[in-house]
Amino acid sequence: FIGINTPDKVFPVDVLDTVRNEFDALYHLYNSRHVIHVAVPSFNTGEWAQDDSTVMEAVAAVYIAVLKEFCRTGCTRLRMPTIGTGEQCPESLRGKMPSFILGALAAAFEDLTPIEKRRLMRAWSVELCIFEEESYD
Repeated sequence: FIGINTPDKVFPVDVLDTVRNEFDALYHLYNSRHVIHVAVPSFNTGEWAQDDSTVMEAVAAVYIAVLKEFCRTGCTRLRMPTIGTGEQCPESLRGKMPSFILGALAAAFEDLTPIEKRRLMRAWSVELCIFEEESYD
């Protein structure tokens, strides 16, 4: 999609310098491709694997970072992957993630400032991309 999936290609310096810790996010333009990079925590180990409310809080924090960064871009379309699914998600949480994601998106929207909410509402589209059928029931 952005042409960095080969061994000789790496993320741009601004992305490497900015997206260093969990929940860091940065917009970058690759030719005509607009991308928001975000550091997503692992839900398999560490502090974010403790309990359901902690996972929900972490998923919301990721979406907050993405939405706030989107509001700074001036872009009119946002397509987001489901956060916390696939390899990042332990088996014990797989059935719960769809409701966590919906709740996290609602919490993320509530965390935006009034100006950010208006910017997001002016977007032509905001889409949640589901790549695996089991990510959504």
